[in-house]
Amino acid sequence: MRFIELVMWSADVVLVDEADMVQVQFDDRFAQTEVLIGRSDSWLDRLYTQVARQVYRPGRPLVGRSREFDRWLTAQNNAQRAADCLLRLVRDDDRLRHWLRTTYFNGRRLLQRIAYYLEQTHSCDTARFLEATAQIADHPMGSARRGQQAPLSASWVEIIQLELLGSEREEILDLVIDSLGTLVPETRRLNRQVRDTIATQLLAALMVTVLDQSLHSLIAAWPSAGEVLDLDKGGGGLFYPPSESVTRLIPEAPTGAILGFQYYDPQDTGQGELRFFRLRGLGRALLYHMHDAFGESDGIAGPHVLLTSGTSWAPGSWRYHLDKAPDYALLPGRPDQTGQTRCLFTFVPDPDPRAGGKFLHVSGKPAPQDRINALVAMVRALAKRSTVGGVARNQFDLEFAHLPAHRRRALLVVGSYEEAEHVEHALADALGVEAGEAVVALIPDTDGDLQLRRPQAKLRRSNLARLPEMEGIQFLIAPLQAIERGHNILVGQEAAIGSIYFLTRPMPVPGDLNVAIQKLNAWAMRAAPTCEVATIGEAGVWLRSEADKRWRDASPANDRKGTYRELDDTERSGLLWTQLVLVWQCIGRLLRGGVPARVHFVDAKWAEVRTGLMPGTEETEASSMLVGFARLLRTAMADPDPAQAAVAQALYGSFAQALDLLLES
Repeated sequence: MRFIELVMWSADVVLVDEADMVQVQFDDRFAQTEVLIGRSDSWLDRLYTQVARQVYRPGRPLVGRSREFDRWLTAQNNAQRAADCLLRLVRDDDRLRHWLRTTYFNGRRLLQRIAYYLEQTHSCDTARFLEATAQIADHPMGSARRGQQAPLSASWVEIIQLELLGSEREEILDLVIDSLGTLVPETRRLNRQVRDTIATQLLAALMVTVLDQSLHSLIAAWPSAGEVLDLDKGGGGLFYPPSESVTRLIPEAPTGAILGFQYYDPQDTGQGELRFFRLRGLGRALLYHMHDAFGESDGIAGPHVLLTSGTSWAPGSWRYHLDKAPDYALLPGRPDQTGQTRCLFTFVPDPDPRAGGKFLHVSGKPAPQDRINALVAMVRALAKRSTVGGVARNQFDLEFAHLPAHRRRALLVVGSYEEAEHVEHALADALGVEAGEAVVALIPDTDGDLQLRRPQAKLRRSNLARLPEMEGIQFLIAPLQAIERGHNILVGQEAAIGSIYFLTRPMPVPGDLNVAIQKLNAWAMRAAPTCEVATIGEAGVWLRSEADKRWRDASPANDRKGTYRELDDTERSGLLWTQLVLVWQCIGRLLRGGVPARVHFVDAKWAEVRTGLMPGTEETEASSMLVGFARLLRTAMADPDPAQAAVAQALYGSFAQALDLLLES
């Protein structure tokens, strides 16, 4: 962000390539998130492992090395213990899980929710409770100062200490109920079940308060730990806020600034994710005002800004569509330089006799292992050789016969790096090759704690252009969002990969906060200029009220529609435009140099009626994302505005034609 600020001050011309992705990055930069605890890739889990490996060595030589380091270590231990206590609570009580899932939270917010409930439902006087809330937020572990009157929160401090030390839960809850009776005497007349529910919520709120305060202490004292330990800072949600000088250049988030935690557990199993997030501003607005952001505040004319992207025109997409009509379209020098696309259904029968003749699908399976099992079965079936006319061939052999020799490579698209690892392992075994022969899986540039079974059979994302130089490699397995754009994988001037297999039908990651934030920001960019009220104050009230409604609706905590087929028409159109861009960008890796691409849709979820996963006589948008893609593109290319229709044809005409031929077959 500091670089962006310098560019805005000093540059004459700025060219922003892949502007739609920059829009996403700006949104993310001002709405930081971090998975603290989860089933995979969670920061507190990684931190615990790194600390244990480096601190708890024989003799613990680092303990006592400096007062600052010992304080940091205490904060880290408190954060871990508070997180453990919170997890025990949510795993034991489904009512508590529901209470936490309904919204974002921090310790103070949860305590205020309890006070509001007592006031509104039971007509309690919560003045002393709220005073204790203010005290505990500052000193959840107690204060070392002497000679002062015991604060109202003293009993809560004792409860926190007993809980962190692992005392009996029943005894602690009795103490919580006693503290409630002292601070809010009216609670003594409530029945035991209600008091138990409130006590559990209060104990959880106190643990969140400790976690919140410990994280802040841990971050503030991080430099003292960094001098001693080799630790990672996660994805940046906790450590890398944008500078205030840049934040002031963009509008405040339409909901106002939000900082807190989210508990995401859609299956209500108690095995959900605990996330941290900080929403500070309308990030994408910076992209549209790089040229004039300093005009009013500093009287400085900004640079001339040129935004370019082949997919930044996607009406309805909350993620990729730029809120500005295109001014120019750059076309190939000759019409025959536009690569042609051929789409095919390549469904794989489910080998399980209990499947009743249906086809394999990955999307829609909630359990990660079930997804992996389906992916493994798919590639094994595609790689299985059968003898015809005395020649043993598999589906890939037949596919490569359609490609020129220098392009006989296939890209297999999955949903994650972990899935890529499993597919690489299964495909290599099915082909009877060793690690690094014929098959390579993509890994991130920083692979972190990935448990790689075949490290020699991996390709780092930054080295994708080297794929054609890897002798004998015919198969690249990669997550969709890791390869969608920005990579030219060429032989000479032509795309080195000739075929692509979509082993999954892409959907946004369930519970992804960034999706909710992008939806909110896309709405705000459209809504704010059209607000028609009398005064600025009224406009602000209206915007905040509407934004709060949309945040509650879009937030994963309140996501009531979990599957593609359950979406209404408006929600589906936005999703379709967003996923269309993802898929088309990935196919674009195969079109460089004007060469054709062969596209295989393997996941049976691409056409649920055709594959027997959904009853019906013909595919609709509810049963097939491809039908939805085709409808969007036909509508766009028939736009009554000839400029809009021309843009749609230039960007997506080849894909639209290929989809129509596929769906007619």
